[in-house]
Amino acid sequence: MELNEFVENALSQLLQGVSAAQSKAAEIGGEINPRINDNNQTKLGFLNSSGLSASIVKFDVALTASEGSGTKAGISVLGGAVNLGAGGQSSNENSVVSRIQFSVPIVLPSSR
Repeated sequence: MELNEFVENALSQLLQGVSAAQSKAAEIGGEINPRINDNNQTKLGFLNSSGLSASIVKFDVALTASEGSGTKAGISVLGGAVNLGAGGQSSNENSVVSRIQFSVPIVLPSSR
């Protein structure tokens, strides 16, 4: 899986999960991602984005770059349920695993 696909899927699924959890929580009187008083936003680690509370999603991703005869060169996300496969069989393959860390501000769906 390419890094851009991983980030896209992770953030999209996060938004979908929050939205689904809000519906279920409302059924039993709970609330997911309630509106927070402006004075408490920075204390709780939220950013203010155009009047909306933005959370920070932190990524810590292991990447592998591989190259070899008969394989497809590229950079892919490595870890968890993601299986890394080379595009072909090769007895001569070089690969390097690196980690990158980055953060993405995101405005979660607010409670209805």
